[in-house]
Amino acid sequence: MVVNFMMKCVENMYELDYYSEIVDYYEITEGNDFSSDTEDYVNHSYIRLMNEVKNKKNLQDAADIADVAKNSIILILNLFDKKCKISSEIPLENLPEVEKKKVRKALLKILDDLN
Repeated sequence: MVVNFMMKCVENMYELDYYSEIVDYYEITEGNDFSSDTEDYVNHSYIRLMNEVKNKKNLQDAADIADVAKNSIILILNLFDKKCKISSEIPLENLPEVEKKKVRKALLKILDDLN
């Protein structure tokens, strides 16, 4: 089953709209194998949420968009946990120091961008 359902942050005007949209997508895809459509949904959701944080979107219920984005990401991670279970051929602790530094730098940049 192919589902074309991308997070439409622009249409979400209340905090609950974000969470409802994620749960609706989960219910539509529940029981299906983890597909590239689901992976696309998850990735696009992250991007759109971060754009809304960057643009400091004002919600009608005065909820802080940064908090809504964080909670939405947590909800996505919990519902679509198969995405979190990506296995690597090399355990993190066995990565060369150069690669560990790249990962750390990328994560620090993401944190800085959120603040």
